[in-house]
Amino acid sequence: WTTPEQLSWLEKRIPEFVEAQHAHTTNKFFRIAYFEWSHRFDIEPPNEKELEKVNGDMEKAKSTKNKKVRKRFKEWFYNHTRPTQTHRPLNLSSKKTGYLHPFQAYMSL
Repeated sequence: WTTPEQLSWLEKRIPEFVEAQHAHTTNKFFRIAYFEWSHRFDIEPPNEKELEKVNGDMEKAKSTKNKKVRKRFKEWFYNHTRPTQTHRPLNLSSKKTGYLHPFQAYMSL
């Protein structure tokens, strides 16, 4: 969802975000960083589909789009700074518990 220039800008802010996480000041970080982001990179105006959803109200459409971009902005930082997990295969073999039904016991003879 970003251009290469925007991606570069976001990646440069990762150390600041990690620092803000450790200091428990992520709200302040997001306020400042999103302010810089929105002034440096223009948000595209709402398209016709987005305008239709709000019955042609341009202000409401802009507000809705801005909320979506802000949410995506925050999620980007959280998704790109979380530790990677080791991928272990799922154990899909079910463990048998309980007693066998009489016909099952007979079939296993």
